[in-house]
Order: sequence, then C-alpha cells, then structure tokens
Amino acid sequence: MTRAELRDRWEQRKVVLAECGDIRTVRVITLFLADLEDLARDEDDRLLTLKQAADRSGYNAEYLGRLLREGKLQNAGRKGAPRVRLGDLPRRPMNGFAETERKLYDAGADARSLLSRLGER
Repeated sequence: MTRAELRDRWEQRKVVLAECGDIRTVRVITLFLADLEDLARDEDDRLLTLKQAADRSGYNAEYLGRLLREGKLQNAGRKGAPRVRLGDLPRRPMNGFAETERKLYDAGADARSLLSRLGER
C-alpha cells in the first residue's frame, strides 16, 4: 500500500463517519491525516547518498550520478559529495511478482541493450 492509498482510504472513512454524525472520530482522523502529511513531507526531504538512492530507486548509482551531472536530478549535497532528496528520486518500474502479466525473457532485447551500451564507449 502506498502513502496515497492509505491517505485515500482514511479520507473515505472520514466522509462515511461524517455522514453518520460521528464528529469526534472525524476529528481524530483529521489529526491522523495531518500527521501523515507531516511524516510524508519529512520523509521526502530526507537526503540520500547515491548508494542509498540507488537502493531505494532501483536505478544504479552511476545512472543517478549521470542524472545529477546532466541537471535532470537536483543535487541536494555538494560537489564531490552529492545527495539526492528522497522526494525527488525517480522510481524504476517494478518487474516480476508485482506485474499482473508475467513477461517472458527477451534475449534479443537483452543483446541489443548490451550492444548499445558497449557502443557508447
């Protein structure tokens, strides 16, 4: 479950309880949702090294470093010690078990990808 899904679930519960007239519980849920937003903001502001960012994003540190050098990702650290803000981190789409339809391994695509990377040198 994502933070957005959790927030939406509790927003829906708040609406139902408000319709039922349960004002005290609605107030508690409102406070909970405010705390959840504060937590999300604090987490998003957390600074990560390239290694930590790579572990979180699914991309490797070299790729994230290239994004920083190209200006596609903001460096929240300093030159020689880059940091990436967690909220700015790109997320690589998940493969495997989370997919609804499992894709077969494509050896041709893998070979083309390898050849294109070798050709960049």
